[in-house]
Amino acid sequence: MRLLFICTHNRCRSILCEAIAQQRGAGVLQAASAGTAPVAAVHPLTLRFLKARGYETQGLVSQSWEDLQSFAPDKVVTYVTARPAKPAPFGWVKWKKSTGVCPTPLGWRVAMLISKQPLCR
Repeated sequence: MRLLFICTHNRCRSILCEAIAQQRGAGVLQAASAGTAPVAAVHPLTLRFLKARGYETQGLVSQSWEDLQSFAPDKVVTYVTARPAKPAPFGWVKWKKSTGVCPTPLGWRVAMLISKQPLCR
């Protein structure tokens, strides 16, 4: 199964999910992540959190969902804080009116474990 994790900047929440799913689901899952408005780099505390727990971080990059058109996910998990300005590429994300916004508690909890301050802002 192919899983695609999407958040706004692709520097914390979706990166964490990609790394953990890819490595824990090896042989069963293929995971990727992307952002609706990606930034230049993965947040350093995200990488530090993963490394401290034995996860490989090489190859994790912040990228746009438009860069993954060939990935063809079976499931898409979104962690976006607001509906993106641009529609999802090639129709694999269907935004539901009832979905609303998704807060960022995962990133904040990870950051609190590491540095006592929010990680993904």
